[in-house]
Amino acid sequence: MGIRMHLAMGYGLDLGEAPFLDSARLDIDHLEEKALFDLWESRTLAFARTSGELMEKMIFKQQMAESLADMVVFDAEFGLEDKVLLQPAGTFRRWSRYGDLLDAYAYEAETGIDPENQIPTWTPVSDWLHPYRGFMVPDPSTEIGIRKIEDYGLTEVPEEAVPWVPWHLFFLIQTIFDLDHAETVSTFLTLRPHIYRYQS
Repeated sequence: MGIRMHLAMGYGLDLGEAPFLDSARLDIDHLEEKALFDLWESRTLAFARTSGELMEKMIFKQQMAESLADMVVFDAEFGLEDKVLLQPAGTFRRWSRYGDLLDAYAYEAETGIDPENQIPTWTPVSDWLHPYRGFMVPDPSTEIGIRKIEDYGLTEVPEEAVPWVPWHLFFLIQTIFDLDHAETVSTFLTLRPHIYRYQS
């Protein structure tokens, strides 16, 4: 079977919902610039120091991304031109597969469609992605304008709460798209867990 299928999970970003997001900034050469990675790293570490967020400090002690391109799944030619999947720095190798025949055969068995004719799928996940548990809500009183709500012992989820996304992806969005703070907050709050599948 001559099929090369991408299967990935992460946090979906819809470029069509935010007109100030320039897809040209998702060019691979741009994403692999070391200066861009260094800027993202410095922003994330500065936040980790001031907020005391242990998980954000720990990502730099793990086997992690070496460029911003490692955390971005985007393919306007073979995938969906208005969709971007963001993956945490420490999980991108475990949250992506490419060219695994199992995925191609599973797709054909589930849909009855020859994988050679596969249509890209963008499937929402209703809950958080392990190990990133919890919810988040807008909160201008916090350092970045968003507050995390731990799910442990939570009896009622606020109506405006959405699944929490790791904080370093906030700085990933800000750095890639060169957004101001308000634009970053509004964009970050649109991220939702997704599974993305496409052929290339």
